[in-house]
Amino acid sequence: MRPIPFLSTLAILLMSIPAGAQSERYPTHTEIEALAQQMQQNIPKLLETGFYTDRRTSEELQQREALVDAWTEIDAAIAPFLGEWFAIEESLAIFPAATPGEVCIIDNYLGGSEFYLGKVVDGSVYTDTNLVFFVEGDFLGSVFVSQNEVDFYEYAHPRALIDPETSPLHIDSVASAFAENYPDVVEQFQTTGCLPGLPEQNS
Repeated sequence: MRPIPFLSTLAILLMSIPAGAQSERYPTHTEIEALAQQMQQNIPKLLETGFYTDRRTSEELQQREALVDAWTEIDAAIAPFLGEWFAIEESLAIFPAATPGEVCIIDNYLGGSEFYLGKVVDGSVYTDTNLVFFVEGDFLGSVFVSQNEVDFYEYAHPRALIDPETSPLHIDSVASAFAENYPDVVEQFQTTGCLPGLPEQNS
């Protein structure tokens, strides 16, 4: 197999990044199923690029597994989505919400961060920004509609959650505390009653 040129691969991946966290409408169930199959087929190629190499340590793997296991006993619908998922220069941190079946999402990208909510319906997360997330193994697909065209963007290899009120998220690890950079996001996180970490940490 011929290697994929670095620059052309980067260009292809960057072209698929949605502008912001908004989508024109929810994708249909049929559209989501088709893109889930497409992502499953794309995973080997994504891993070959080097952008989606799993760099988690054994400790990080165990921490994320403990997070999912703990929340599976309380709210099995949201458990597979929990964690901080990574792409090229961005991440999605998905936290439990106060309401069962719902999640809080902090979308971190180069130069910014946004907060929005999601609800699990038929095994996918439907957000209040019209995005839909689905999980395929260690990959998370973010489905969006732009100019009436449906597409998706991949995140991968989730780590355990870090409380945005007290610590930086991984995407901002070289910056000062997350709360200092994005106080509006942290305020929304607090007022919405989002739950960081393991269940016993929120009791």
